[in-house]
Amino acid sequence: MNYYGGRVNPATQFSVRGSTSNYRRGNSYMTYDESIPDVHEKELQRFRDNETTQIQELQQAREERNDERAKYTEAKNRVLTAEMEIVQLKDHLRHAGSAPIESVEKPQPQVDANRVCQLCFDREINAAFTCGHTSCYECGLQTLDTINCCAFCKKMDVQIIKLYT
Repeated sequence: MNYYGGRVNPATQFSVRGSTSNYRRGNSYMTYDESIPDVHEKELQRFRDNETTQIQELQQAREERNDERAKYTEAKNRVLTAEMEIVQLKDHLRHAGSAPIESVEKPQPQVDANRVCQLCFDREINAAFTCGHTSCYECGLQTLDTINCCAFCKKMDVQIIKLYT
């Protein structure tokens, strides 16, 4: 007696011989307990492997997200700390606003009146033009760059010489 489910093919056509526990597919005999569980076990194992892989991927993604959250929290805490320091400094400056501010600049050494540059009246003379006039090296270079002559006698084609004292 043949049983089949719609279409005739080796997977759906079975012949029963003797008892209901033996099925015939094609030319070979197999028992239900031997064939179907093997197929189901392979499918079940493939499903378990797939599920295990997905669980591992989810755990890794969760760890990465937690690491990113920790980095974000740390950066946010640093920003908040810096903002608090700024507020404290502003408050300190507001309260100290009436107090005189101490000079941060280094005091300039006193230059002898005869050795002061006659162009800037700030630095000591440390350069000379080839015509014989003197100034500080910075003013001498600036003069040659702008007017290309001596700033005092207007002689052309002069050079600056650095003096070491």
